[in-house]
Amino acid sequence: MPLLLGLFLSLVAVFLFINKNQFNTFNVFIWLAGLACVIWSIWQPQLSAAAWFDKIRTFFQKDAWQPHISRWHILFVVVLGICIYFRVHQLGEVAPEMTSDHLEKLWDVNDILQGNSPVYFTRNTGREGLQMYLIAATVKLFGTGISFLSMKIGTVALGLFMLPYMYLLGKEIGNRWTGMLAMLLMGIGFWPNVLARVALRFILYPAFVAPLLYHIFRGIRTSNRNHFIAAGVFLGLGLHGYTPFRIVPILVMVMIGLYLIHERSNQTRKQVLVWLGLLTLVALIVFLPLLLYGLENPVIFNHRLTSRLLGANQTLPESALPTFGVNVWNGLMMTIWSSGNTWVTTLPHQPSLDVVAGAMFVLGFGLLVARYVQKRHWVDIFLLLIR
Repeated sequence: MPLLLGLFLSLVAVFLFINKNQFNTFNVFIWLAGLACVIWSIWQPQLSAAAWFDKIRTFFQKDAWQPHISRWHILFVVVLGICIYFRVHQLGEVAPEMTSDHLEKLWDVNDILQGNSPVYFTRNTGREGLQMYLIAATVKLFGTGISFLSMKIGTVALGLFMLPYMYLLGKEIGNRWTGMLAMLLMGIGFWPNVLARVALRFILYPAFVAPLLYHIFRGIRTSNRNHFIAAGVFLGLGLHGYTPFRIVPILVMVMIGLYLIHERSNQTRKQVLVWLGLLTLVALIVFLPLLLYGLENPVIFNHRLTSRLLGANQTLPESALPTFGVNVWNGLMMTIWSSGNTWVTTLPHQPSLDVVAGAMFVLGFGLLVARYVQKRHWVDIFLLLIR
């Protein structure tokens, strides 16, 4: 019954959003209620409600609580504190100035605060709205005004949100030391801090990819479908965030495909395919308002994407394949040699990674190749492909 109710409410939400491009209290309530019912119906409870109640009651009936704090917990807090320092230190001064793209976003924020709540923002070749709503919430909560600082607070918050997930992802792929090092490098690295502090939408990509990958890895390893459901939520949210995130559903398909190729058990394969279906269902419902707008207005919805891929004439050049190869090579080299001349997000012609992180990137690449040749583990080839 919760599943049927959730699907019915999601269908109602389709009619409430179609041809509107507006959020309002009623359609948002119906949309989120449908999502909640679907998740409730497919969520696998680890404990019954009675068992949870008993645990809570037992906890509060204790005369004294004895929290367990290990040296590892202390180290984790210290490393996280260092990362937070690098993220927020002198936030008002670094980065110092806005660009025209920032100004366009602040106009959109002003529209929200004046009562206009679009699903998709058509100004400046079109943009998904998650960052604009995050900035508007920051203005309301902290009273920082429609300003550059309000923009930076939101993106830095996303940069902080992803750090524990980097720890969990590293721990899932390797061990807890791998996770700790991943979190530290992501916290103190030059490029991740630029992406967070520059207050544009770039940080929305890694902020949602990190939890997405963690939950899929964890779900496969522990045979727990709840992680696939959580991954569906992050996939849908990421699609509301930054246009290049639209490639991530393909990334998920590649990830599952590699696992299925390497997995020998037919029963496990079928189980993962079912869980992939649940992930897709949840992601589609989360993405629903923006999906409907894209289907109704494909030219506007895809204009930012096509203008970046195809240029002003909207056609592929004759040298498309060689150009793609050059772009892939430049994308690899930007980490250790030169990140080009896009001054908004990097120091022109300097590597995007510092010396230590860049050296680890190269070393890790080589170790992954060697380990895959030796052990043929699907995670290694996947990590190589996504580089």
